[in-house]
Amino acid sequence: MGGSDMVAANVNRRIAGIYGQVLLSRYPVRWGRKVDISVPGREPRRAIDALVDTPGTPTRVIATHLGLAGGERRFQIGELCGLVEARPDVDTVLLGDINEWRGRGFAERRLSALLGPGTRHRTFPAARPLFALDRIWARAHGRVSESRAVREAGLASDHLPLVMDLGPLPAGHVDAASSARSSQGSRSSDPALTPAGRV
Repeated sequence: MGGSDMVAANVNRRIAGIYGQVLLSRYPVRWGRKVDISVPGREPRRAIDALVDTPGTPTRVIATHLGLAGGERRFQIGELCGLVEARPDVDTVLLGDINEWRGRGFAERRLSALLGPGTRHRTFPAARPLFALDRIWARAHGRVSESRAVREAGLASDHLPLVMDLGPLPAGHVDAASSARSSQGSRSSDPALTPAGRV
């Protein structure tokens, strides 16, 4: 992707190379960090937490890949919810491979209660999708217009990619981050511009 900003979270090294996740953005990334959500004795897991300078208002993006065991995912969902709750006034998109095979499991119930309903498009396996393992949740003040799985891109992975369209803020809505910048006249004093939580 030309002209993109990138935040990477390498979690393991294998014979074939580095295993992990990456966030690519066509818009500038104000800050980005890796958050350890690993459970002892299980495969290392990380979340990428970033603030992206999307048009009109910044959008916080949290990208992750959760573990395979139910108890492991419960811990990781708790960590992710803590990240979201630390910045309640910022538009937030949480996405990734949630590894939840049941339709209404713990992750969906907890994250939907916090962020609103998530996507439920079948993404796995890419050749004949049966399961909605990959999900997107967005607390975005009416900016979500649609979401979809992209079948044409199924050759790139064993999971289909998801797309969610976020439009501009509705007329008359003033987001907290922009309001803080206007009233304080300083980017550094805006709480949306600095990360918080355990790294």
